[in-house]
Amino acid sequence: MAKKEGIEIPFKNSESTHSGVYDMVLVTIGRVANGNLIDADKAGVEVSKNGIITVDHQMRTNVYNIFAIGDVVGEPMLAHKASHEAKVAAEVVAGISTALDTHCIILISNFPRIK
Repeated sequence: MAKKEGIEIPFKNSESTHSGVYDMVLVTIGRVANGNLIDADKAGVEVSKNGIITVDHQMRTNVYNIFAIGDVVGEPMLAHKASHEAKVAAEVVAGISTALDTHCIILISNFPRIK
């Protein structure tokens, strides 16, 4: 609920309910890898029990001509990581020798307060 001093967020668990007022709120929706939901195993792709498809540094699965990118290949589940993975996979398919370098992924965890 919006208030003059910020946004009030209620928290509830099985034992109690409380709330806090914040000047910034980041909202996310839970994500899970869905490799099991897309029947990737029917194409011979190995999928873990939690839905993650293992890929190499060129985004190849265990099936040489099948690539995977994004949330289905696991953490971190970030859009800019998936975009970079897609670029790598497309370049590999086009015959360009390239690989994913996860050292270029930036995780922002400490946002400045807005006054």
